[in-house]
Amino acid sequence: EDGMLRLPKFDGTTSWAVFMMHLNNFATCYSWTDEDKRFQLMQALRGEAAGVLQVLGGRATLSQLTDYLGERYAGVAHQTQAREELKAYRQKADESLRELLTTLEKLSCEGYPDMPDEKRDLYLSLPAFVDALYDEELRFHVMLQGPKTASEALRKALTIDAVLKSTR
Repeated sequence: EDGMLRLPKFDGTTSWAVFMMHLNNFATCYSWTDEDKRFQLMQALRGEAAGVLQVLGGRATLSQLTDYLGERYAGVAHQTQAREELKAYRQKADESLRELLTTLEKLSCEGYPDMPDEKRDLYLSLPAFVDALYDEELRFHVMLQGPKTASEALRKALTIDAVLKSTR
């Protein structure tokens, strides 16, 4: 190893916005030119996302690549899908409360990328978290507490869940 950090791979199953943050951070840290960024982006593509290389060809510009991938993985269709998943999401039996909130926050960010963080938290992540709780008694007690943010709801849910588990 040469001690250089490696850009994560992108296969379309992770957040395009997060990947682009990584790409831009690497570009800043290592003083990459646009041509360097283009090369690194092309090398990072895997699986379905790598199909862009066939569609656009190996000489596609950085702008062409990012526009195409952004539309495919963060465009209107992706936003609509994330919104629907957010509405329908329910906690899995083996999913921790922290994992649940992280998933819901990710979906709310992907579904509503232009909404201010505070509003997204209050109007999307918070109610989605409470609605997604599979334990009805836990959901009831969290709602009674009247949390003002999704993080506050998580803290209350963790405390209430521990109490409920100790009394069952």
